[in-house]
Amino acid sequence: MAEVLAAPHWQRLAVAVHTARTGGVPDSDIRIVDRWLRHRATLGPRITEADVRVFKAGVSTLHALSKTLALIDPGNPDNRVIQATLREIKRKPKPRPAVRDWNGLPEHFRRELDALASLPADRGLSRSSLDGMCAALRRLVAAAAARGLEPVLDTATATAFAEGLLHDGELKATSRLAYLDFLARFARHAGYSAALTAAIVETMTVFRHSATKEVCRKEIALSKDPVDLIDIAARAHELLERAPALDCPRDRRRHYALAGATALLSKLQLRSLDLRSGRVGHEFRRDSEGWKVDLTTSKTGTPIRGRLAPELTRYLDAVLLQDTDPAYLWILYDERSGQSLFGNACRGWDPYSENWLWSNMRQELGHGPHIVRSLIYEACVLDDDLDLSVARALCGHRTAESGKPYDINGDRHRRRRALDHLGAVDRAMRFEGEAGQT
Repeated sequence: MAEVLAAPHWQRLAVAVHTARTGGVPDSDIRIVDRWLRHRATLGPRITEADVRVFKAGVSTLHALSKTLALIDPGNPDNRVIQATLREIKRKPKPRPAVRDWNGLPEHFRRELDALASLPADRGLSRSSLDGMCAALRRLVAAAAARGLEPVLDTATATAFAEGLLHDGELKATSRLAYLDFLARFARHAGYSAALTAAIVETMTVFRHSATKEVCRKEIALSKDPVDLIDIAARAHELLERAPALDCPRDRRRHYALAGATALLSKLQLRSLDLRSGRVGHEFRRDSEGWKVDLTTSKTGTPIRGRLAPELTRYLDAVLLQDTDPAYLWILYDERSGQSLFGNACRGWDPYSENWLWSNMRQELGHGPHIVRSLIYEACVLDDDLDLSVARALCGHRTAESGKPYDINGDRHRRRRALDHLGAVDRAMRFEGEAGQT
């Protein structure tokens, strides 16, 4: 082993290798790294997945190489490429099922769904969309049977379907809207009349208007587990500090990305889609002074441009760097240009799934990302120097009507906090009075 470690490429890693061997890293893994370093010396300053594949190593060898390099040379960007190659080798494509039973739907509906499922990948519908359409059609068939109608999609059965949703007390407003949306999408993609599709969409509009009158679930959750913008920023700090100590690379990547997203939301209200799809060098730009944002919101088309707060720099740098040494920041910035900043390394830096931010923020904070809207309104209501127009501007609400639900809830929080404060004063006065009598 002494002859192996005497090679020139081990000089800068001598102390780290000694520590690793003392800590139990087997010599066989050190020899794998030695073979890699000899191969690496023949390559240029930057490597690609093709360079790793030329190394001719199996999954177990690449795994040992990546794990050992992380110990003896942490922050080396080569390890990111090795890990990406390893994931690509291990990845097995999930073929789309050729035949599905569609949960016992009538034959004509099954044929239409099979036709939609057989479309090419670039024009087809996702598996979750097809499953949603199937669920909506099952409710349509049940509603038609209850009215003695034929199990087809027409105006009569669509009306029965909508009335069934309306009278189902166990369904949330968002679930009713989802069923109508899937039915409308099925009608449009399967070639039903434009008039029928428009009628279903119009019903969705009515349902959506009714849904705005219901108490938001996020407001109920906020009353049970109160937080403010400072709490969100503090949790982002905890996630960032906790990330380097985690053993699993996937957990570390999750913490870095979640810390950056949470910190960003505490300063700038963005919808989940806009945050997840923001690209390095495009919507999110880095220069010598820090990060800038330049995007147009997906829902309202509102432009958001400007320099982000300086305290966000270390968080967004960490999202970009993850386990890599900060000295390689600009190299990685160039490599990641055009890719999602909050991307999934296991999926070639494609944006995380729609539920990623929601599920992780709920796990860490007990609330989803849209709670920030309510907190911004609450902060503006509680600050005598701020007007509600400031809250509307920060949340991208163009009219007072758009921010009305948040305004109402903000006022409710103001009254609640005032009553809590008065109650605390009253209890303190009673305590002092009792103390003076004794």
